[in-house]
Amino acid sequence: MLLPAGALLVLFSACSSGGSGFFNKGWHNTTAHYNAYFLAQQQLDAVEEQIRENHQRNFNQLLYVYPPLDTTEAKQYSEDLLSAMKMASLAIERHKESKWSDDSYLLIGKARYWGKEVEQAVETFKFVNTTSKDDPTRHQALIYLMRTFVDDQQLSNAKGVADFLRKENLNKENEQDFQLAQAHLYRARQEWEQMAAHLEKAVSGMRKRDGRAKYHFMLGQLYQGMEQPDKAYPHFRRVLRSNPDYELSFFARLHMAQVVNLARGEDEKQVRRYFSKLLKDRKNKEYRDKIYYELANFELRQGNLDAAFVNYKKSVAASLNNPRQKGYAYRRLAELYYDAGKYHLSKAYYDSTTSSFAQDEPDFEQLQQRQRIMEQLVAQLTTIQTQDSLLRLAAMDRPALEAYLDDVVQQEALALQQAQRRQATPLNQVNVRPGFNTTQDPFGTAQPAGGNSNAVWYFYNPSMLGIGQAEFVKDWGNRPLEDNWRRSKRGRDNTNTVTQSQAREEFERATVPGPGDSPADQQEVLAARRTQYIESLPLAPEQQQEAYQQIETAYYNLGKIFNFDLKEFSPTVETYTTLLDRFPETEHRPEVLYNLYLLYRSSDPARAKQYSDELVSRFPATTYARTILNPNYEQEEDQATTALKELYAQAYGLYKRSAFTRADSLLESALQQHPTNAFSDNLQLLRVLILGQTQGLAAYQQGLETFIARHEESELVPYARELLETSHTYSESSALRESIIFSEDAEQPHYFIVVHSPDKGGSNELLRRVESYNAQEEAARKLKTTNIILAKGRSMVFVSQFANKRAAMLYFRALERNGLLKSGFENANLEYFVISKDNFSILYNTRDVNAYKAFFQKFYY
Repeated sequence: MLLPAGALLVLFSACSSGGSGFFNKGWHNTTAHYNAYFLAQQQLDAVEEQIRENHQRNFNQLLYVYPPLDTTEAKQYSEDLLSAMKMASLAIERHKESKWSDDSYLLIGKARYWGKEVEQAVETFKFVNTTSKDDPTRHQALIYLMRTFVDDQQLSNAKGVADFLRKENLNKENEQDFQLAQAHLYRARQEWEQMAAHLEKAVSGMRKRDGRAKYHFMLGQLYQGMEQPDKAYPHFRRVLRSNPDYELSFFARLHMAQVVNLARGEDEKQVRRYFSKLLKDRKNKEYRDKIYYELANFELRQGNLDAAFVNYKKSVAASLNNPRQKGYAYRRLAELYYDAGKYHLSKAYYDSTTSSFAQDEPDFEQLQQRQRIMEQLVAQLTTIQTQDSLLRLAAMDRPALEAYLDDVVQQEALALQQAQRRQATPLNQVNVRPGFNTTQDPFGTAQPAGGNSNAVWYFYNPSMLGIGQAEFVKDWGNRPLEDNWRRSKRGRDNTNTVTQSQAREEFERATVPGPGDSPADQQEVLAARRTQYIESLPLAPEQQQEAYQQIETAYYNLGKIFNFDLKEFSPTVETYTTLLDRFPETEHRPEVLYNLYLLYRSSDPARAKQYSDELVSRFPATTYARTILNPNYEQEEDQATTALKELYAQAYGLYKRSAFTRADSLLESALQQHPTNAFSDNLQLLRVLILGQTQGLAAYQQGLETFIARHEESELVPYARELLETSHTYSESSALRESIIFSEDAEQPHYFIVVHSPDKGGSNELLRRVESYNAQEEAARKLKTTNIILAKGRSMVFVSQFANKRAAMLYFRALERNGLLKSGFENANLEYFVISKDNFSILYNTRDVNAYKAFFQKFYY
């Protein structure tokens, strides 16, 4: 039957984009759904599938409900997501009358969600919720809004959306998605029971193709973590019934062995047989590191510490291409060695852990902090062990010491020769294999029966390690632990100088006899090596005093680390009491007594009272004693400090306006009210400055000297000393010009000076050579080198600074041996020497180099 022409016109008008007839809506719905919307949905599904496939599951952690995605990863999907958004936009733009417009907006929101465009995604999902008339679409938008808030750590907002959705009537598909989204939320909140409850609801009606195996595995992990093995085991079994991939199946079987009921002894053997079976299965070859790791965990739970150690180390050895798993095993070993009190080994394993651990691990920063703490801890222990060992050797009588060192040098030579024959690492680069036990003789002074030479081998011997450390620092400076440590600036052209590596090799050849040397030569070299060791010992009283000072400081620092960083009661108490016993007059005694009082205050009040009584009776003026006597002391002191700072500001303003009398009166009144406040030293020093303005130089200098004597612990003392030195220089400068008087002070800071004539050439080369030498040979000192004009036609290369005369002279002699200044400067009239800080001020004012040279020849040579 043919339609009339008018009827055809009506039909085509109904299908136009602007019409509103029945056929028009149907055409728009069909075209929007099966063209632009369909293609956008397909594109977005492909992106989501690719994200799931690219996600690397970490089975050592609780799995994620949804694969996480960061901004960097999202960029690789940007083109596909943009294409999906364009197609969804076409469906909206060209088919406004279609019922798929809200669904298209939902697709745009999802694309923005996966593209990590958080603000835009949130706005889009909110728009769909407020404009859509289709409840399932609105609910889907709200579920994705929840996920967006959780991923952006807006957990309170996500909780608000969840509370709203609970009141809505969701269809079956949305209900399942909502339960998963809630599990995602409670994972972020670390509320494990709530997470498990919502996962149970989500998985109850889930099909295999929807990822049911993964969620059963997560439930098994949750119940295992909550120590509910009876609930965990069935979920791991259901994983195997849900057609999982091989990796998920393997880890489910592995965890089943962990949560099996061990009420009977034969079950423990059965579990070990199960692990053995897993290890023998060729399909599990790449997972052997994980199997050993879980077997170690199992042995640890059974109290089999030795077996746990063995299997953790096997896990490390088996982790060839899995640094993440190796990091977990390293960490467990570090923790076990720490619990066993083997801090050096623990620190070594923490170092390995941080180098292996992935930065996306949730506690990576915490682990790095732990590694830094252990590094500081071991540094203090090493100082104590080294200095005690050196002092013990220094106390031996000379014949016994020489006999002992002869054995050590011979063993050192033998070890080096064996290493050279095996083409192994040179002796000074040997890495001790983790797990080696140190000798039972802590100071290396006992000679083994039967001539067992291993007991005195260099790396088993703390005494020799101490000597070696002291010698190394003397030769090479305090180098950081790093590759290519011999070169302070790698990559620099050293064609005109002997490298430190070459120098060290020459040193070894000169101090360790080779297999081809004659017996006489060998004896001569061994004797020279023994002499070097002896020279490294603290034989002089001042050297021994310095060693004891290092030990005292190390114990103090060690106690602080145990107390505040590691929060370990017993090691803290042991360290603090050792410090007080070995160094009864230590300057840290008040602080240590106060910390011991706090440690025992709740657990042993009687002992706490002993420490508080000593603190109050012996050190009543300290903040610690006052805090015990007055619990509100710190609060009151803070209030007083605030008031003093305000008064100080007023007085300083008067001082700047030369109203000295009013300023001094204000300061005096404030100090009478708060004479012992921590801020009072600032007021005292300002009074000294006023004294200089009102009573002259002599009163000013006396005031500074009194301030320094009375405020030894003040942070202002260095500044006060600088003011005093400047004033002395000023007052003596006129007299110095008339009569030059240099003074000898070996403990003052010293400088190295090269006086030269720059107009004779070589000035820049001289400065370059000295800077290069300092960078290569003295990098640890961080010396500063500058060029200063001394007088007309004379300049100085000025190297600063050295702690004292001895340090400066060691540098001076090293330069002489090096020959750095002997060639290339024949016409520059070089004169070089070391000079104390005070003497340099005199020299600079008088410009009389000849007078100082005579003084230098007399007192420094």
